[in-house]
Amino acid sequence: MEISVEISLWNRGEECADDNGSSREGGKDWRIDIQRERRWNGGKTKRFIKAWKQIGKGEFIDTGFYLRFKDQNSQQRLEENRMIIPFRGTQEEKNAYQEMLNEELEEGIVIPIQQDQVKWCNHTFLIKKPNGTWRKIMDSSKLNKQIEKLHFKMHGLEEIQYLANQMDYATSLDLKSAFHHITASPNSIPYPAFNFNNNNYVYKAIPFGTKHSQIFFAEAIESIIRQIIIHSQVKILNYCDDILLIHQDKQTLQTQTMEIMKTLEQFGWTISTDKCETEPKQIITFLGWIWNLKEMNIRMLEERKSKMIQALKDWCTTIYKSKIVKIRQPAALIG
Repeated sequence: MEISVEISLWNRGEECADDNGSSREGGKDWRIDIQRERRWNGGKTKRFIKAWKQIGKGEFIDTGFYLRFKDQNSQQRLEENRMIIPFRGTQEEKNAYQEMLNEELEEGIVIPIQQDQVKWCNHTFLIKKPNGTWRKIMDSSKLNKQIEKLHFKMHGLEEIQYLANQMDYATSLDLKSAFHHITASPNSIPYPAFNFNNNNYVYKAIPFGTKHSQIFFAEAIESIIRQIIIHSQVKILNYCDDILLIHQDKQTLQTQTMEIMKTLEQFGWTISTDKCETEPKQIITFLGWIWNLKEMNIRMLEERKSKMIQALKDWCTTIYKSKIVKIRQPAALIG
C-alpha cells in the first residue's frame, strides 16, 4: 500500500550503514552474529523491516538512531575531555547493577567495547523505585551539551479531555523496553558509553537520556499510531511507550485492542502484557492518574501523591538551606 509520510526531523543522508554493517564514514562494524541476535529485543524492530517499508519508514529504521552534533567541533571536544567514570555504589547497588547489566547483555541492548574505542563515557547510578527494585540512570548531561537542540513537543495528559466523551471505555497498552527495540547507528554507538567493574559498555540500541532519544522514538511509534488511527475506529493517545485507546462501544474497543496489539507486534514491538489493561473499563489507571470516564474526572494515585508530598518536603529543606538548584528541578516538580 502507498502511504504518505511526514518529513522527518532526521536527514537520512547524514548517516547510513552500508550492507556490510559499516558506516559510510568509516564507522566500526558493531554487528553481532545474526543467529544469536534473532532472540534479542535489542534493535528488534530492524528484523521487521518489511512492515516498516510499507509505511515509508524502512530507511528510518534501517539507518537507526544517531546523534546530530551541535557543530563540527563537538565530537573533538568530547574526545579531548573524555574521562572513564566507573560506577560507584554500595555492595547492594553493585549486585543490582550487575544483574541489570547481565540482562541488557543477554537482550543485546548493550555490548562490551574496548577503552580506546570509547568516545565519551557517561556517569551511571542507581535509584530505588517505590516497589523496592532499582532503576539504572545514565547521566548524559555533558554529552547533551554537544548535541544539536531539536524542537519537539510531547503529547500531554490534557489531550485526554478532548479525546474522551462521558461514558466512553478505555484500554491501555505498554511497550516493553521500547527505546531499546531500535538500533543505534555505528558512528553514534561509542558516545553513550559507560563503565562498570573496569569494563566499558555501549548501547547498540537507543539509550535513555540523550536529547534525541525521545524524539527518535516518538517519530518511530507515531508513524504506526497514525496508520492505526486511519484504519481503526478507536481514539488513541500515546505518551512515549504508554498507549491509551478510547471508544464508546465496549465490545468494539476490546476487539480492536487485540488487533492493535497484533499490529504493534508485526512492527517488532514487544508488549508488556502484565502492565496492559486490555479489558475495556470506564475507570482506568494511566500514567499515574485514575481516569473516571463515567463522571469525567481524574484523581492522583496514592503512591504518586506520597511522592509529591515528599518532594515538597525536600524542597522546603532546600529553600531553608538556600541551596542553588537547576531550573529543571522545580520545573519537574510542577510537571
